[in-house]
Amino acid sequence: MIKISDAIIKVLFLLIFAVSFAGNATAAQWVLSDPANVQITGIWTTYNTATDKTERFCTLYNGSILHHDGTIWETMATGAPSYLNAVWGTAVDDIFAVGYEGTIVHYNGTVWQNQSYATALHLNAVWGTSGSNVYAAGEGGIILHYNGTAWSVMTSGTNNSLNGVWGSSANDVFAVGDSGTIIHYDGDVWTAFDNKTPYHLNAVWGYAADSVFAVGQYGIMAMYNGNVWNVISSEVSFDVDLYSIWGASACNIFAAGRLSGDGIIYRFNESQWSSQTVPAGTKPLLGIHGTSMRDIFAVGGQAGGNATFLTYTLAIGEEYPEVCATSPADKALQVSPGSSIYALFSTEMDPGTITTSSFTLTTGNDTISGTVTYEAGGFAVFTPDTHLSYAKTYVATISTDVEDPFGYAMEEEKSWDFTTTIIVSGSDGKGCFISSARVE
Repeated sequence: MIKISDAIIKVLFLLIFAVSFAGNATAAQWVLSDPANVQITGIWTTYNTATDKTERFCTLYNGSILHHDGTIWETMATGAPSYLNAVWGTAVDDIFAVGYEGTIVHYNGTVWQNQSYATALHLNAVWGTSGSNVYAAGEGGIILHYNGTAWSVMTSGTNNSLNGVWGSSANDVFAVGDSGTIIHYDGDVWTAFDNKTPYHLNAVWGYAADSVFAVGQYGIMAMYNGNVWNVISSEVSFDVDLYSIWGASACNIFAAGRLSGDGIIYRFNESQWSSQTVPAGTKPLLGIHGTSMRDIFAVGGQAGGNATFLTYTLAIGEEYPEVCATSPADKALQVSPGSSIYALFSTEMDPGTITTSSFTLTTGNDTISGTVTYEAGGFAVFTPDTHLSYAKTYVATISTDVEDPFGYAMEEEKSWDFTTTIIVSGSDGKGCFISSARVE
């Protein structure tokens, strides 16, 4: 069992989470299916606006792609000579898959085409910012870059195998690998971070440049806060390996892997990681991905055995976005008048619906003027135009006009209140401070 330390982790600016580990707790459920008779090694999903369906592309151990168009499964021949390890794309007609001995195949919406690079090294991961800026990483520290025309080798600075790659932009890319290897690309060169663990890191994912997670061998978890990486798992277990991580927002993150010979999924929900109930017979899970909290899938299986495919099914009412954390917290006291107000949603939201009309701040009958912005990870931020008054109670409200990118609105508005600090003007000379403001 994984145990997460009680360390306080800065998630974004002033919003703080205490990360701990809890036992099994979930209202939603994972549903098991067996769409293929071969191990699934990776998954990438995308929403097809033309069909209004979520499509799934899965890499298979035999070199094929298993595709679900939102209605039916089909096996797609790629021409790959052997197994594929990972898949990523920008749209249903621009997808890359990588694997055995430099194998790279690209899907243009009609056929898979060979783009393989001449190397005996296996490629384990692929990710990019666009179809003309793609990175593939693998054995021996190899990193390949695609510029839209051709693949070329980059100098990674490591000989350790690389197992995962992700970035927040073209100038902010991370790759993780064996023996705790973490390297970073700034748009010019790859540089290494100091190793924080001797264990292998298998996957990396984040929702912002200062909020990046890596998971790996023996259940190791690490987080990057924009300056340094810190290991956040206080204990390791030789029975656990984590192979993949993905999240719908900062308070809805999933990590998948194995517990002994079975599959396991952990979920970070608001303040702690907890194990999810998975169906009996779930084999080790090698990949997890989704388009929103309503469309999350985990895949795996065993080499030489049947596929494992899990679909995350929400309970009634859970399909709607909600505010899962705020800063200041509800009923908070002694809040600094210079504070901004944060709300964290359960899934990424449509920034166009996060406005000064849908996110308001009031005190009594007065409406506070300010600026509302949206940050990746599901954060809405209200910044007052001027400092708030001392010793006053304020009410923040988010209306049901806010929506996620798929048009789902909150079922109920969210309101919370907090009180600013009392100003201290001086001392009476006896160690007692005299307040020049009164609480209203």
